[in-house]
Amino acid sequence: PLRAAPAVRVRHRFPPDFTPRAAEKAAGTKLAVIQPWEFGAPPVDWVRAIGSEVEELWVPSEFVRQSFVAGGVPAERVVTIPNGFDPTIFHPDVAAMPLPTSKRFRFLFVGGSISRKGYDILLRAYLEEFTPADDVSLIIKDHAYYQNRLDSVIGQIRAGGRTPEILYYWENVLPHQVAHFYAAASCLVHPFRGEGFALPVLEAMATGRPVIVTDAGPVRE
Repeated sequence: PLRAAPAVRVRHRFPPDFTPRAAEKAAGTKLAVIQPWEFGAPPVDWVRAIGSEVEELWVPSEFVRQSFVAGGVPAERVVTIPNGFDPTIFHPDVAAMPLPTSKRFRFLFVGGSISRKGYDILLRAYLEEFTPADDVSLIIKDHAYYQNRLDSVIGQIRAGGRTPEILYYWENVLPHQVAHFYAAASCLVHPFRGEGFALPVLEAMATGRPVIVTDAGPVRE
């Protein structure tokens, strides 16, 4: 026997798919799509598809909501549902990850090595400000799912000599392991060019760490 059509189908994927299943549409199933957007106007074809096919668009911040509305999506269809964190994992009493450094002040970057995340801004600022003599370390926790790596970039930096300490981690880790990174850091640095929410900022704050962020977009919320 066929199952009854669901009242609501919630879809979250990238690239986004705003097309309802034909049988479900005929049966009256509503389509809700989860879709962040990081900067500027959303694509015109997205706006058209959302306006004609999507009952509700769920976004992680008011910044993203306003971006879609300004781009032409009906305001009543865009609902802000902020991302969250697990307080059993991210809290101030998390044990710090042992790190191979004697430096006392530790900057932490958690994010993919893509232009939008601003890793190049971070490296440039760090190299301009500090020397090996300074009691600082930069820990970079890259996200493997972007399939980009900074090994060669960091190798070139180190080859230049007189480089302040940089520790680089690329492998995938579980959420509780990320929490140990936050606990080992003095602060999080997140110099993004565009963000829809910036979950590492929330996780770092939940772990009791201050943050240095771009003064724009969703972090103001």
